[in-house]
Amino acid sequence: MMEISINGKSILELNQPQAFHREDFVCIKIHDTVEHIYIYRENRSEKFVAFGLTYPNHKGIPLKEIESVANKLRFLKKHIYHKTGYISYRTEIADVMVTPFVVVMCKYVFYFGVLPGDNSRGPETMIVLLGVRKCEEGTTSGAVGIPSLSTSSATE
Repeated sequence: MMEISINGKSILELNQPQAFHREDFVCIKIHDTVEHIYIYRENRSEKFVAFGLTYPNHKGIPLKEIESVANKLRFLKKHIYHKTGYISYRTEIADVMVTPFVVVMCKYVFYFGVLPGDNSRGPETMIVLLGVRKCEEGTTSGAVGIPSLSTSSATE
């Protein structure tokens, strides 16, 4: 059994944006495992890894891992910022370019997008579940694949 919700109450369905405030969290339940993932503040857990699909990043996630995770959602497009050399995987949602962040937990990858309101983290901000994929052997799986990343903020 798998359930993804906002604050453990409002079920987050695929491609159905919901209001998301600064103090809210994403709750992921997989069988007996329950994790609260805060998007705008630090998380401390060895059961999941959260990161944005941008390279380089503050987490030290290698480009190969980011590409592996990003390529599981076929609609994500690779974008290279020529001035900086940064690489991101992004998609357009409601006329806004969004670089998703992912949560890797219990051998699943959860893809989320944050749609900014008038003020980036204001009351109009929405979150959308873009997809869920099972990890394959040899790719990032749970927090086991990247042991040094037990502290994570999803937006870094």
